[in-house]
Amino acid sequence: LVVRDEAKKQTVYKLTVPLEYLALKPEAGRKFGFSFVVNDQDEGKDVSKSMGSSPGVLDPAYPSLFTEGVLKE
Repeated sequence: LVVRDEAKKQTVYKLTVPLEYLALKPEAGRKFGFSFVVNDQDEGKDVSKSMGSSPGVLDPAYPSLFTEGVLKE
C-alpha cells in the first residue's frame, strides 16, 4: 500500500509479508533481524541513490547490524 500526502510531501509505504515466507513461527516475543533497501533508478539503468532502513544491508551485507523486529499478538 502506498499513501502520498502531497501537503506534507510525504509518501508512506506499507508492506505485509506472510510469516510462512519468512520461515518464522508465529509466537509473541519472537525476535528477528529486519532490513530493506530502496533504490532510485530514475536517471538511467544504474542505481544512482539508495536508502536503507538500517546499516548492514548494502554491499557488503552484515546481518548482525540489521534492525531487530519483534512479533506481537
